[in-house]
Amino acid sequence: MSSEKNTRKRAVYWGVALLALIGGPLAYNGLGLSKLRTGFSSATPDEIQAVARDSRCATRLLVNANRSAQDIRVRDLEWVKERCALVEHQAEAFEGTAP
Repeated sequence: MSSEKNTRKRAVYWGVALLALIGGPLAYNGLGLSKLRTGFSSATPDEIQAVARDSRCATRLLVNANRSAQDIRVRDLEWVKERCALVEHQAEAFEGTAP
């Protein structure tokens, strides 16, 4: 009787494990969570190019990060945009005053 009870428990555990193994990824994809991007996700080449396209400052920072073999994340791109906007705004003060 005890061995039959243990066999039934084991079958239930294996069934739950199998359901979680198969159902988990299906639910993850079905709910659209696989496309969810976070700030800690790696930036795509298109995202990096979009930030670097209009700004020499952003290009310089991102090239340096790439040379240092750093993973460029989505949150890094936001920081680069904010930082370079400030730097370029300050650079306007020096335009036309260089010898």
